[in-house]
Amino acid sequence: MDQILLESILDTHQSVFSALADAWLDQGATALYLTDTNGKVLLRWPPFGPETTASFSETITVGHQSVAKLYVGGTASSYREKYAQLRLRTDAQLLSSVLQMEYELQRMTADIIEQQDQLMALHQLAQTGQVQSELRDIMRRLTQIMAKLLKTNCTFIALLHPSHPPLYEATSPHAWPAALWTEVIALAVTGAHDQQWLLQQCESSCNPPPAPLQNLLMKRSNLQQERYLLLGAANKHEGQFQAPDLKLFNTIVGPAVATIENALLHKEM
Repeated sequence: MDQILLESILDTHQSVFSALADAWLDQGATALYLTDTNGKVLLRWPPFGPETTASFSETITVGHQSVAKLYVGGTASSYREKYAQLRLRTDAQLLSSVLQMEYELQRMTADIIEQQDQLMALHQLAQTGQVQSELRDIMRRLTQIMAKLLKTNCTFIALLHPSHPPLYEATSPHAWPAALWTEVIALAVTGAHDQQWLLQQCESSCNPPPAPLQNLLMKRSNLQQERYLLLGAANKHEGQFQAPDLKLFNTIVGPAVATIENALLHKEM
């Protein structure tokens, strides 16, 4: 979590912090304050007052990252030290939860906006057909859109025909050596129209993807004149492919196939 985002979230939830601080002040503390990891004071309650020495401190975390520290100032004589430390730890956990939820919400919002932008780009590409573009350029653009939407390191499109050399495009060409392409294509050759494969590398998986891939999601779509497309994504940024990824993938496939079909028809006219 960067500094700007942290300060923005704290600004939104000042009321939570002030409520915690008031409870401490009622018990004899002189101040409650929050600093970043470099010691810069981000929030203090009361806002103004003499400098005070911290009696206790607890770390605020988001995920596994330490993002701030919570301090209570004043003498420990008005409350028992053991319970004060426990209480401050509970308050720190509460603030960590608030920050975590807000961070996830902001990240989800940003993801939705990015997803809408990429789906719009995909829609526009399908609508216009990009008839003046080379087929490889269209395939390259589609793989880039797929990678952003599905959040994977590798996406690919292969145009295949029994009697012609295959045409490939991938976002990470170095991740697709010839031997790997051979394994992937071997799956597609035996597949049916609209057949989908989901191969994931995990302890209990009896159907892992070809090495060195961690996971692989792909689909075959038959075209005219014995040609067919293979669209896929591999090595998801975080974890494995889940049900929402599969839904999104199938949303992408339709317009992507239509775009390539249009480009092929234009090329043959």
